[in-house]
This record gives sequence, C-alpha cells and structure tokens, in this order.
Amino acid sequence: MKTIIFFFLITVSLISIAQKSPHSHQHHQHGKGVLEIAIEGKTLSGRLEMPLEALLGFEHAPKTNKEKSAQSKLETRLGTIEAWFEINSEAQCSPKSTHTKLDRDAKTKHSDLLYTFSYSCANHGALKEMGLLFFKEYPGVKEVKVELVSSKDQRLIMCSSSDLI
Repeated sequence: MKTIIFFFLITVSLISIAQKSPHSHQHHQHGKGVLEIAIEGKTLSGRLEMPLEALLGFEHAPKTNKEKSAQSKLETRLGTIEAWFEINSEAQCSPKSTHTKLDRDAKTKHSDLLYTFSYSCANHGALKEMGLLFFKEYPGVKEVKVELVSSKDQRLIMCSSSDLI
C-alpha cells in the first residue's frame, strides 16, 4: 500500500531550499514529518525530516540490544531508497544519491532523521506520482507535510496513513 502524491515537472533546486532554512528542530512533532521535493531538469531531489521517535519508538541514543537492532535496521533501510519511495515507472527514474544524518540534540533531547535523496529521471515528462512507502513499515509515522515546488506550481500536501490506497 502506498500514499500517492501527484505532481508535475518542477524546476527548482531543493539544495537552495535547504540552504535557506537550516535544521533547527522547529518542525519536531512526534509522529509528524516534513518532506520537501523539487525537480531541476531530469533530477528529482528530496529532503525528509522525521522525528526518530516515529521511526524507532525512542529518541535517545540506543542503549539496549533491541534499540540497537532497531536503529541498525533503520540505517540499513535508509541505504535503499526504493524502500522509502516509489515513482511511477514511466518516468524511468533511477536513484542517484542518498545521505542520512541522525541528528540528536542533547539540550532538547529531540532526535530527528535528516534524509536527503535524489533521482535521475530519463523521461521526466512522464513524472506523475510518488508513493511514500514508509507509512506501512513505520506505524509511528502519522502525518507527513509534503512541500512541493515547481516553476509551474507550488503545493502543500498533508499525507497520513489513512491516505493509503
């Protein structure tokens, strides 16, 4: 099952968005994440920010074997972008890069996943939908605010597990 996000070809670099708004835990709400998406030419770029509590069930550094195992499993899954997102096959998108940071703030005791990714889409004109696959694997994820920017359009889409089809 997946949540479908429909979008049209976009021409704005996500890197510029990330540079303008450095991470500050201001979005940190348990169970809720933010996904920024942009396309420039044939490149689809994204940045997912999610409280670790929603993915692991805890925010502190892992202490027990169970917690260490959960974090290890998460880190392994993050290495496979196809486990997180699914793009319609007609767009012929291939994963280009991913970068993972587990950001733990000792002062606020909040911890977030900061996950950036990019795809190269050979047929970017056919880019129509993107599935968010992590809702099924991580039931602690309740809602994701998707910020989508394009030269033609800007969208804000609220996705939740009830959007699964």
